[in-house]
Amino acid sequence: MDEAAAVFSATATAVRVDEPLLGGGLITATFRTDHLYKGEPETEFEVSTRAQGSACGYTFVKGGRYLVFARSADSGPATTLCSGNLRLPAGEQPLRLSDRTQGTKLTPELIAALGTPTRVDAEQEPPAPDRADLRAIATVVGALVLTATVIWMRTKPLPIRNTRPGAETAPSRPRRASTEPESPRGA
Repeated sequence: MDEAAAVFSATATAVRVDEPLLGGGLITATFRTDHLYKGEPETEFEVSTRAQGSACGYTFVKGGRYLVFARSADSGPATTLCSGNLRLPAGEQPLRLSDRTQGTKLTPELIAALGTPTRVDAEQEPPAPDRADLRAIATVVGALVLTATVIWMRTKPLPIRNTRPGAETAPSRPRRASTEPESPRGA
């Protein structure tokens, strides 16, 4: 627990492969937190681990509830097979000695070391965006629409004015008067 930057109980809401499985791969699990034992309270954590147990990866399953011990890594929170993670029974209650876990059992020492958890309200609304942010977004969208309209207008083909069969498609010029007199028809 000393090496962990965050310790929490949470339900996995998504599990995705970030790197190919060849060479250990990398998996990222997204968790909806219910109780925090160590670290900053977050309603959601993304934790990476190796994809294979032989590369010290921990297997998370979408919908499963876990006690997660995450350390700080360059790419964000990370965990391993040896970090102490536990599969917990479904629900959102704090840990109890009577909980049936998969793998290592909960012990009085572990519960004492974890201490009193902080309840994380998963229903908490995210902060509303600032109005200045909304104005900036609206300005950028407006500029993109204006730019697209100008480009479309410049690339739009000009309409053909003369549509008679065999007629020139370019605008015709008036004919110049001939300087030679016309020859008589009968000659």
